[in-house]
Amino acid sequence: MISGFQLRRLRVIGKGKDPAEVSFDRGFNVISGASNTGKSYILQCIDFMLGSTKRPKRIKESIGYESVLLEIEDHEGKTHQLERSLSGHAFVHRMISGDQVLSEERLSEKHEPNDKATISGLLLELSKAWGLKIRQNESGKTRPLSFRDLSWLSLMDEVRIIGDESPVLSGQYTTRTEELSFFNLVLTGIDDASVIARESRKESKAKQKAQLELLDRMIPALETTITELDKEPASIEDRRRKIDATVAERSEVLTASQKEIAELEAQRREAWESAKTLERRQGSTTELRNRFNLLKEHYNNDLARLQAIIEVDQYFSQLQQVRCPLCGAASDQHDPAVHTDQRVDQLETIRRACRAEINKINGLLRDLVGTTAQLDSELTALSEQYSEQASLFKSTTQEITTRLAPAAKRYQFELSEVMQIRDQLAEAEVLQGRLKELNAERERIASIVWKKEPKEGNSSVLLPQAIEAFTLCVQASLEAWRYPGLTRVTFSDEKVDLIISGEDRGSGGKGFRAIANAAFMIGLLDYCTGAENELPHPGLVVLDSPLVTYKRRDTAPGEEIPEDVTTAFYEALSKLSAESQVIVLENNDPPEELHQKIHYTHFSRSMIGRYGFFPLTESTSKK
Repeated sequence: MISGFQLRRLRVIGKGKDPAEVSFDRGFNVISGASNTGKSYILQCIDFMLGSTKRPKRIKESIGYESVLLEIEDHEGKTHQLERSLSGHAFVHRMISGDQVLSEERLSEKHEPNDKATISGLLLELSKAWGLKIRQNESGKTRPLSFRDLSWLSLMDEVRIIGDESPVLSGQYTTRTEELSFFNLVLTGIDDASVIARESRKESKAKQKAQLELLDRMIPALETTITELDKEPASIEDRRRKIDATVAERSEVLTASQKEIAELEAQRREAWESAKTLERRQGSTTELRNRFNLLKEHYNNDLARLQAIIEVDQYFSQLQQVRCPLCGAASDQHDPAVHTDQRVDQLETIRRACRAEINKINGLLRDLVGTTAQLDSELTALSEQYSEQASLFKSTTQEITTRLAPAAKRYQFELSEVMQIRDQLAEAEVLQGRLKELNAERERIASIVWKKEPKEGNSSVLLPQAIEAFTLCVQASLEAWRYPGLTRVTFSDEKVDLIISGEDRGSGGKGFRAIANAAFMIGLLDYCTGAENELPHPGLVVLDSPLVTYKRRDTAPGEEIPEDVTTAFYEALSKLSAESQVIVLENNDPPEELHQKIHYTHFSRSMIGRYGFFPLTESTSKK
């Protein structure tokens, strides 16, 4: 990579959002897969980060994301990180090494001819194109080259790639000279700094009159469009500022509402967990209380048995005394020799033992009564606490479902409405700026349209030698891709476009136009970065959907791209030099055997593999 730079990583970030990112490598990069997975959004982000004022299209997956970061590597191997808000405006430029930031500066989004501290200045410097000039009109007026000129021949979206207009021209008549001058600069490396501005030729008056007529048609149409967008165009700027303030206010209200819901949800969850804990404690305490009741019954039964023993002893004492059946003596005159194992005081001992046991059990009953009273008190407290937590859970649930959630939904709807109004005002404001420019342009042209101009000769714009070398590069690409019926590639100076096998590129079907446009862009890359050339070019090409075939009800012959072209396309580019970089965003997957030879990323739009550019969210997963 003698000059220019290559992309290394693209990231889109936002607070509370998982980063959406994709990496790139030297040589050939392919990102393929299903539709609606963010492939075109990637190209929009790249263009946006290379200085475009057009923000990436707002899609539902991008909601909540705030900034874009693009890492690029220059020809010296140094890594630059560019950061920009998705709302536009300036850039932050960092020199990094791994995760370490070496330096940081702010870059303006607007090109300044004498200031390199702009995104255009940085990228032009990396592309060895800083300070070059191109001609704006036939009279020789020049302007400094902007990187937006280079990006036009480096990035091609899915709409341009199937177009029948020249890939060099934007279709704007007023910028045709600039575009031709820039194309000549890319092919030759010679800019128009030496051109001396002069008065327009006499023949240019007819063009200026035509411009006036065109402006006279465009200005009323633009005024009508502005009026349709907004009925009070005079106050658009003031109302746009007010609506910005309203958006900020509504966003704060919505954020506060969501925060309150989150706090109540936490409180509700805590109440639920506390209630469950109290419920378990109630169960265990009740079980213990029941066991103590059973113990009390056992104590009472023991007391009853002991009392019965005492009462039985009393009954025995009331029985009539009789003589001993063994010795024949009275009970108080027993013969010890006959009753050696009898104790006279045995019954008294039993009575004392029973009374002692009764006293012991009564003591235990008193302790048990105290314990059960404490358990009853604890059960009462647990019941009250449970009722309190259950009530709190119910009240917070009702508060969330009946007040906060509907309010948050209403705030979200109101914010969406206000943002829609803001977008309309912003669009109308942009159109007003365009209208102002058109009116100024009309006044300028009208002031000189009748002015006499000196005669001037014709000047050649494109050099035949450079065109010949360039078309040979395009032809080499098409041959490698097995373009059907290919014989020779030439160039039409009139249409500023390729002639392929004797037919204008724009006359083919959509599929062939896309392939030819891809060959134009990659052929120009090969031409500018070739060993014999050192021409101004960023050194990379990004193409969106070069292989997608657009079918119509009545398909013209040759409309369908044969499969061998697709396969050959991938096979040829898999051999691309590491000094260049080509990034293709495509629905069709490259052959499996090439996956290891290229930097390949596949979006499946399913749970298998990587879903898409944006991380898979819970709502997307459910769908």
